[in-house]
Amino acid sequence: MQNLFTRKNLIIAVVVVILAGGGIIWYFTRPASVPAGEEDERGFFSRLFPGGGERELTQEERKRLEEAQQGGAGLEAARPRSFKLVEANVAGAVFVKNPSTSSGQGKIRYIDRETGHVFEMNPDGTDKTRISNTTIPGIFEVIWSPDGTRAILKYAAGDKLNILSARFIASSTQGVFLPSDLKDIVFSPRGERVAYVLPDGEETLIIAASPDNKNQRALARNPFAGWRISWPEEGNIFLWPAPSGFNDGFLYRLNLAAGTMTKLLGPRLGLDIKTDGKNLVFAESDPGNKTLASSFLDVGSLKMAPVNLKIIPSKCAWSRLNKNTAFCAVPVPLAPAVYPDDWLEGKISFFDVLVKINSANLTAASFDLEEGPDAVNLFLSSDEKNLFYLNRRDGSLWKVEMEGS
Repeated sequence: MQNLFTRKNLIIAVVVVILAGGGIIWYFTRPASVPAGEEDERGFFSRLFPGGGERELTQEERKRLEEAQQGGAGLEAARPRSFKLVEANVAGAVFVKNPSTSSGQGKIRYIDRETGHVFEMNPDGTDKTRISNTTIPGIFEVIWSPDGTRAILKYAAGDKLNILSARFIASSTQGVFLPSDLKDIVFSPRGERVAYVLPDGEETLIIAASPDNKNQRALARNPFAGWRISWPEEGNIFLWPAPSGFNDGFLYRLNLAAGTMTKLLGPRLGLDIKTDGKNLVFAESDPGNKTLASSFLDVGSLKMAPVNLKIIPSKCAWSRLNKNTAFCAVPVPLAPAVYPDDWLEGKISFFDVLVKINSANLTAASFDLEEGPDAVNLFLSSDEKNLFYLNRRDGSLWKVEMEGS
């Protein structure tokens, strides 16, 4: 009769028991699996940095993010939280809050680039209606008033540039033409005034007026042309030259009550900014290395905080509800180029992720964007549970759900 209790068989039996016991322990203590279709939604930072979430990044994590923007780190696909609302050819869009409610309810209003018709719809894309059927073909830029009732429309008719200060009334677009040689224009925070940059001989005027260009008032006169202008708060206007990686830029704050201009930044190559009046994000060009550097600035203290993220300010929107918080579309990777010239001229395009970042402590959270857009014209719903943007490549309009962010 064969002896089953040999040394060899005993060793095999012990190993089997250990493995079986380990399997049982693993089965009852293993982490819960992720059901199909419910992949990790923590996004870019959580995939790039274990632990992810909205927290301060370590030095190692900052370095890895820098490498990712330079194409040195692979990124896995994640479940998207963004949705296409309009297929293509949107010239500009804005969130219009419902004045009868204090919640985030409202409408999205946008202008079709080819026809100039104005449409309105719910934030989820339903119940779309046309609110203006006035045909204005070839609109290439739209500057909206904060409440969405007015807009500055820039379009070409033949070889002539037209700039129309428009108002949408009774299914039509009405308005007055502004000087075609003005360099930049913006609405005041309440939308009751506009400010624009107008050449005047060898000098440049900064003019404030009503949206129909009445009650004009010269705010400043200086020898520089091509100013960019921002009016984020009633008492102050920010001015800086059109950015180029080959030219020094300076940032000034114009105090409207005192009529004084204070230099905040400069000289910095290719300087570009986005501000809410209290904080700003700015970028400067490094044309030799074909990259850029980004920083945050506290406008009151002038305290500066450089960041490893390479942020293009025009791809950002500042929160009105959360202090020191900006939402920026961040290119990953960042292509070698002269910034911002090559991007503005259409020589390069980006594939962005959306980053929510606190400029005071540099904590960050992220959201994946469907189809890797080159996102521009970012704006938020009034409750900031949704963010909207245009894909620069085709003019499509998108929504990103951020509730709980």
